[in-house]
Amino acid sequence: MDLNIAIINPILRTANVESSLFVERPRSIPTTELTEINIVELADALTALGNHVTLYAVGQFLECEEIHISNRLTICAVPARLPLVFPPGLLPFTPSLAKSLQLREADVIQSGEFHTFTTFFASLFAVNAQIPFIVWQENFRYMRMPGMWFQKCLELTTGRSIRAGTTQFILRTTKAKAFLLEIGVPQSAIGPWIPTGINGSSFRPGPRKFLPKDFGFPKDCAVVLVVARLSPGKGVDLAIQAIALLRKNGKKVGLLVRGSGPELSYLRTLAKELGVHDFVRFLDRQSRSEMVNLYNSSDIFLLASRARTLVSTEDVFPFCLLEAGACGLPSVTTRVGSVEDFVQDGLNGLLVPPNSVEAIATGIGRLLADDSLREAMGKKARQRFGEAFDIRVVAARLAKVYRDLRSFP
Repeated sequence: MDLNIAIINPILRTANVESSLFVERPRSIPTTELTEINIVELADALTALGNHVTLYAVGQFLECEEIHISNRLTICAVPARLPLVFPPGLLPFTPSLAKSLQLREADVIQSGEFHTFTTFFASLFAVNAQIPFIVWQENFRYMRMPGMWFQKCLELTTGRSIRAGTTQFILRTTKAKAFLLEIGVPQSAIGPWIPTGINGSSFRPGPRKFLPKDFGFPKDCAVVLVVARLSPGKGVDLAIQAIALLRKNGKKVGLLVRGSGPELSYLRTLAKELGVHDFVRFLDRQSRSEMVNLYNSSDIFLLASRARTLVSTEDVFPFCLLEAGACGLPSVTTRVGSVEDFVQDGLNGLLVPPNSVEAIATGIGRLLADDSLREAMGKKARQRFGEAFDIRVVAARLAKVYRDLRSFP
């Protein structure tokens, strides 16, 4: 029997800000672009299994109140009392979920993250309607101040209700389990690890469309790719310093940086000061097909994010790491967030300590020195992706959880 699945994911696109005190009004996403939003792709993969899915998002992201992606997938607008994107994840304030008439047709309801008003109001509705309710938990620690204050207050006022109203917590990252136990979720309510997935049909190994010379590099130059917002926590400055150190040691390597953000001017100046401005290229927004070409035209993917500090956030699990692996690109990755869910050190990539230029440079140098190792790691990255992170695999595993909770065959 097919399931009617409700996925509540109010924020379709995160705020483009660094400070957790800053708020940004969401902008509508053109309907033609919605199908490349990750949660929409997941919903579509669930419909490919024969289910009907309704995705609920804050109306400010949508061009109209109800959008039919297909005859099995609908995106509905949720009215928000405080329609702001807020980095601690507490807004938008969506009390209408607690009395929603649309949700009554659902066989199962899924929300994301314990510390959100959305999860609280959705859990109230699920209890009253006697519908199984799932929280797909990614975060594994409290946020930096002042976000922690909001989370603590929310936990004190709504935590008991969320714990009681949630049928099962699914782990989006393996580290989330310890955090859920810490905040009082019973072991019996914690389900399996089902990670974030991306579209493996779009992101896949392919021909090298660009050569080093297309980026202004010498033809014998290896290409290292960084995909990140240009903000302090992403460590792009560390990547540039590592390239400068490698070139100083005679390595023929250049750096591509795909991203935008407040540090662009500083990073350009840094590359010039280090004498590597001819070997660092900054690329702005790219289409999905252009991104696939970038991954397949690079030799190494680099994630140089810093560990969490007083002034920078920490990546929980960056999608770009999966995109690179799906395209068969080996990575050098700092040990931050939950990257170890994907990167198996020495098998499909290299894990290095965060905040260390020398460690990053050593990891890149090791892969540059061994073509066969680099090739083998790239193949293992694609294999690892296909085993657990392809969105079709993720959808199938989630669908099994839904059916088990409803006792459907």
